[in-house]
Amino acid sequence: YELLTLQPPYDSESREAVLSQIAFADPPPPRRINPHIPRDLETIVLKCMQKNAGERYASAADIAEDCRCFLAGEPIRAGERP
Repeated sequence: YELLTLQPPYDSESREAVLSQIAFADPPPPRRINPHIPRDLETIVLKCMQKNAGERYASAADIAEDCRCFLAGEPIRAGERP
């Protein structure tokens, strides 16, 4: 997220506020910060950051496969519904 946006996904002056944001708020979509970020890359990043474990990638291999597809210009699976 930070590599794409050059901003942390959650930011506040206190540790407690950051922890609260992590627990209860979604980060701003990366494309809202930088509209030049490709939509599929944003989808991959946001899937990695889902609060519900069942909505995240099941394995690092799954992330790697979507990254490979993204780099090859192929459809990613992150946006598919189970």
